[in-house]
Amino acid sequence: MVCACPCPHHCPQAPSARTHTPPHPLSIEQVIVQKLLGTPFEMGYNAMDDTIEDLLAAGVIDPAKVTKNGLLNSCSIAGIMLTTQVSI
Repeated sequence: MVCACPCPHHCPQAPSARTHTPPHPLSIEQVIVQKLLGTPFEMGYNAMDDTIEDLLAAGVIDPAKVTKNGLLNSCSIAGIMLTTQVSI
């Protein structure tokens, strides 16, 4: 049966056919995010052990190392900005 409707998906007279594609399966990242929603800030995904745990207690995140690297990166950026302003 042929229908005059340009879109067969919405026409009640169109032949029955599969009109909707199944939803895509979730990626591993989306599954991890779903598990972490609503958990405390310290909880996170440890990729080495494939577990969700307190990253501070496990030693994955070291606050002193984060501060040191932030300071080093900011000094590096400041040095780049100074040299580019001198060269201009």
